[in-house]
Amino acid sequence: MTSEIVEVGPHVVGRSCVTGVHGQQCRTRVRMRTIKLRRTYLWALFILGLYLYVHLLYIKNKGMWFDYENVSSDISSIQSYRPEDIEDDDTILVNTSLADDLSKKVKVFCFIATTTSNLLTKAKAVNDTWGKRCDKILFVTSSPSKLSMTISFNIEDSRSHLTGKTMSMIHYIYRYHLDEYQWFMKADDDTFVVMENLKLLLSKCDHQKPIYLGHHFKVHLKQGYMSGGAGYVMSQSALRMIVEDGLQKDLCPRDGNDEDVDVGRCLETVGVQPYKTTDKFGRETFHAFSILNYIIGPVPVYLLQYPHKPARAGKNCCSQLPITFHYTSPRMMYITEYFLYRTAVYGRQLATIDSDFFKEEVSRLDKDPGSVFVPYGPHGISLVDSKPKKQNGG
Repeated sequence: MTSEIVEVGPHVVGRSCVTGVHGQQCRTRVRMRTIKLRRTYLWALFILGLYLYVHLLYIKNKGMWFDYENVSSDISSIQSYRPEDIEDDDTILVNTSLADDLSKKVKVFCFIATTTSNLLTKAKAVNDTWGKRCDKILFVTSSPSKLSMTISFNIEDSRSHLTGKTMSMIHYIYRYHLDEYQWFMKADDDTFVVMENLKLLLSKCDHQKPIYLGHHFKVHLKQGYMSGGAGYVMSQSALRMIVEDGLQKDLCPRDGNDEDVDVGRCLETVGVQPYKTTDKFGRETFHAFSILNYIIGPVPVYLLQYPHKPARAGKNCCSQLPITFHYTSPRMMYITEYFLYRTAVYGRQLATIDSDFFKEEVSRLDKDPGSVFVPYGPHGISLVDSKPKKQNGG
């Protein structure tokens, strides 16, 4: 047998010959010139695969995997905010005297359900934007944090324990802050709140009465309940009743599954009733879904069935003085903050808001002749007519 190696162009050609009965037979073998080229192809495939994997993760999480740039890993950067950060800087030409006067009269304590893993993303976005306008804000987590605006309870981070988080926070407020504030708002870390509009609504109510406000769902309970994602507000009197007439007498759940239903059931048990939050045109102020779904559509089917008033999409979806929007990513928090507080249209001014834009005494829903409450059914969930009315138009 003989063999030889010949270099031809970009390849290495190996030739081996064997002499047998039928004469000499030769076989040619071709290899890549270098191993480096083969490694280059493998690295290219690896990088392409990694890119596709990350891209699919991003799509799966709807862009919320990493929602804003330059997130600091230094928790001291969000330890607190300076009082002057609340004020608009000198380059913004705006008169806030009416809102400032109202803010001094109506005091709101905000407690935000979050997780330790969301402190540097969603919680930071809340604290950077609308959270600055709460009179006090605390982020409720399951494990201790060095951040001054957080409070933790030894409760697992999961939907099945949201009731435990909220009830623990309500009991904490009752012990340490009840007499310092008039109103107490529970929101999620993906809820955006326009605090000035909320305080205008609350100024029409008496915090010494048992009042419960938010986006009303008329299912599950006799008097319905307020959506947790849209945020809900309790008066000082209502929060006191939850603890003294509910938790201390073991009439309210201390943990459970659907937090907003559990809180609503507790309020119903102790005699606190839901109040209307629509404006004088019947437009909703608290919103259980994202601003994009309300403006562009479509709204989820359950928002045609659950609410006191079926949701609408389009230009008449929402009140001119909206209060909350749910499912707001950190990026959208900053965008919403910018367009609400740092822009204006020349020549357009907010007209004088009539005293009845929100009724002087926000009416109880059970006194509204248009109210239709759907009781909690034998199988758990009872819905209104599955054929939605044509109210989901702009």
